[in-house]
Amino acid sequence: MQESEFLKAITGQHHKRIPVWYMRQAGRHLSALRDRLNAPIFETVKRPEIASAVSLAPVAELGVDAAIIFADITTPLEAAGLKFDLRPGYGPYPEFSAEQAVEELERFDPFTMDYIGAQIRKVKERAPVIGFVGGPFTLLTYALGDTTRDKQRTKALLMLGKHRDLLSLISKRIAEYAEAQAEWGADAVQVFESWLGLLDRATYEGIFKEHLTEVLRRASAVPTILFCRWCSGLISYLPTQHISFFNPDWSVSLSSVERAMEGVGLQGNLDPAYALTDPRTLLQAADSVISQVSDRQRYIFNMGHGVYPETDTAMLKALTDHVKSIRIA
Repeated sequence: MQESEFLKAITGQHHKRIPVWYMRQAGRHLSALRDRLNAPIFETVKRPEIASAVSLAPVAELGVDAAIIFADITTPLEAAGLKFDLRPGYGPYPEFSAEQAVEELERFDPFTMDYIGAQIRKVKERAPVIGFVGGPFTLLTYALGDTTRDKQRTKALLMLGKHRDLLSLISKRIAEYAEAQAEWGADAVQVFESWLGLLDRATYEGIFKEHLTEVLRRASAVPTILFCRWCSGLISYLPTQHISFFNPDWSVSLSSVERAMEGVGLQGNLDPAYALTDPRTLLQAADSVISQVSDRQRYIFNMGHGVYPETDTAMLKALTDHVKSIRIA
């Protein structure tokens, strides 16, 4: 653990090679997890022995440099008593009203989620562990059951001044949840703000920026990572003072992010579709991504989104071995 390339990179220490891990690395593409993932995720999360084994499986099978806790971004909402129906093709859909959400979240304390703390401690015995939370906008869209393509229903409601109380409560609780994970021993905390790039600058700055900033600030007892999709137009307005590493989606060049976010480390951002091709194409694409980074002491290899369920484990193992073979001068 003391020699971990991931820990050295995330904390700004000198290291000899590029560390690597993947979003959604603990999925059905791993042979060790096909049976374990049959149970509903909300049940598995509350069983630290099983959840920690799921989290650690990619470390053993793929050789990645860090584990990420096994949970869903809606886990803190479910822990507050808000029930979701896991719908194929969409994900968690709420079985509660916005009014019920406000009522439950007002009395919820994320520090009572001791099973997440237990998972973190168990994983940390074997590997560096990354905690994570969903971002305020992304979680709000799930809480409101917004299945529209551009999340226009959520945006329109907020533009009209509605559900600001729910947004504030969600933001407060996930900020506390992020802080709790840092206290429980997470080596870093990643914020998944998957839908933030759907906002125009005025809505982002006028409604969401303060909430995202607070989530990142509360997590910053440890290094923070922000993942954001379609955020090219907002990169210059992100709260970089609280972002240790930034992971954009694959549509953004890392070289442009490096210029725009001086002092922030980079993570990412291979299109996960390359892992569905062939080994030569995959490794060439990985090299192309890495070539965009000038300061590789401040770089962690990852995807520009999560690993697809149909991905061949052998492809991910080949990619992991390839990236780990690249030395930093």
